[in-house]
Amino acid sequence: MTTNEERALEAIGHLQAAALEMIAAARAFLDLAEDLVADPAPLLALATAVGELAGPIVERARAATRPGAPTASGDAADGDVAPPRDPIERIRVS
Repeated sequence: MTTNEERALEAIGHLQAAALEMIAAARAFLDLAEDLVADPAPLLALATAVGELAGPIVERARAATRPGAPTASGDAADGDVAPPRDPIERIRVS
């Protein structure tokens, strides 16, 4: 056998092993999906926990985007709308 044939056989062996690993991973995923369909309680508990964690974050983001919301330069006065900040910092080079 030539060196190229040996390399080709080795490559085929690696591809077969990888294909078998992908099949095993797909089976494990399908088993998990089947378990979650049969008993969705763990998934619902996870969704509830994520919602409880995300709630305060979302509320802070909403509050920060309201007119008159505090800015990085300080609190805006009642009725005053803080000017939008320029997202680009310009540095003068002389």
